[in-house]
Amino acid sequence: MAFPHFPDKHKNPAVLSPEEMLSRRGKNGKKQLRGASGAILCLQSQSLEYLTRKFVGKKAEGFTGTVVTLKKTGFRIAAARPQGLGAPGVAVILEELAASGIRSCIAVGVAGALQESIATGDFIIPTEAIRDEGTSHHYLASDCPASPSNELFHRLATALAERDLRHMAGRVWTTDAPYRETALEIARYQNDGVLAVDMEASAFLSVCFALNIEAVSALVAADSLTGGKWRPPAKDKTVNTSLKLIADAAVEVLAS
Repeated sequence: MAFPHFPDKHKNPAVLSPEEMLSRRGKNGKKQLRGASGAILCLQSQSLEYLTRKFVGKKAEGFTGTVVTLKKTGFRIAAARPQGLGAPGVAVILEELAASGIRSCIAVGVAGALQESIATGDFIIPTEAIRDEGTSHHYLASDCPASPSNELFHRLATALAERDLRHMAGRVWTTDAPYRETALEIARYQNDGVLAVDMEASAFLSVCFALNIEAVSALVAADSLTGGKWRPPAKDKTVNTSLKLIADAAVEVLAS
């Protein structure tokens, strides 16, 4: 059976638009975002909390998830947290952000390391995300790669380098079934040099491409699945510190 059932569906218009949904909720997305054109998609709650505190977040109403505009960026940047886990929530909030004027986005999240050389807290910028989730295939043909925007990728990499934050760039594997990550798959991806596994990157990059949003994903290594065995983060504090550092770099990139 082909997936999705109508393989060319991404070429056809949808019946329901995000503009209609925002309007039904009595909200105008562009007014709510105060003219912001860039957004940081926070895949962990602590990232949104950090940005809200540091840059004085003002809540925007009507979105599926939590969205704030950041006063200390002159309201040029919004920070958003999807509702629920994984790819579907990412797609929904991206649709609403795009309809509200967002034209560039950096996703900040965590991933499970697949290589022994990757330690807790290390930074990973995906050059491509393997599309092993369902959502992205409704936006792009299944043979299209999920890749970042070249300019935004290089700007983020440069921002990290200027802060003396070492990062790795390479492929990651995205799945929406975290309790079905098998030892066979892990061994294959590890042997292929895939850096990490997450739940959102391929959908994030694919949906952004389909919506004409410049995008790059920034991941922090948390747990590890090397050798086909799960190991939790060595130190949660290390992960949280890295999430703050990558969020600061993302603000700098989007504000420049």
